[in-house]
Amino acid sequence: MVLLVIFVAVGLLIVNHDRGEVFGLPSGDFSRIVLIGTVATFAGATMLRGFRGRFGAMLQSAAIWLAVLFALVAGYGYKEDLKAFAERAVAGLSPGTAVNAGPGAVMVAKSNDGHFRVKATVNGRTIRLVVDTGASSVVLTDRDAREIGLDMARLRYDIRVSTANGTTQAAPVVLDRIEIGEIVESRVSALVARPGQLETSLLGNSFLSRMASFTIEGDRLTLRR
Repeated sequence: MVLLVIFVAVGLLIVNHDRGEVFGLPSGDFSRIVLIGTVATFAGATMLRGFRGRFGAMLQSAAIWLAVLFALVAGYGYKEDLKAFAERAVAGLSPGTAVNAGPGAVMVAKSNDGHFRVKATVNGRTIRLVVDTGASSVVLTDRDAREIGLDMARLRYDIRVSTANGTTQAAPVVLDRIEIGEIVESRVSALVARPGQLETSLLGNSFLSRMASFTIEGDRLTLRR
């Protein structure tokens, strides 16, 4: 009988595949209900066979199975909330790591020093950049420029820039690719600072201006593509 129900359920899913729903339920929800029902049926049958004559032990086992099923159903019902909570926890435990914040959006937690130090993959190598809305461009330290594989011998330091150490010259470059979580930008204009002139690379407006929005709420920065 159970196998017949399973075959009927699978048939309904196949027939209604294009509609995306069965009896008014999304196909995904219907298949999960069938799965949970099947597990419950087999669990019940197993208990009846295994605990024949031991009613108390059977009730205890049934309670455990019901608790497991309840946890599965509750977990599915709150899956989006649980996912969001887990992502916020990851962001808090690892400041600078971008976590998903919805379609085309990532969230980054503030570091202990009060800055948003974003972990980004630039030209295939991972570096950290401080978000600086006052910087007109992405600016790389000499160390990070070498780390991502730029040809330092070809750089021409002919752009005047202001840093914490005063006015200096920087070299213009174009970065093939910057990835921050799910956000990916190609051909991003940037500058490379002279050695010793910049402590930390900056994520400036040559990248930020490509975002639909970037907002700061408390200790959370959200970038939205």
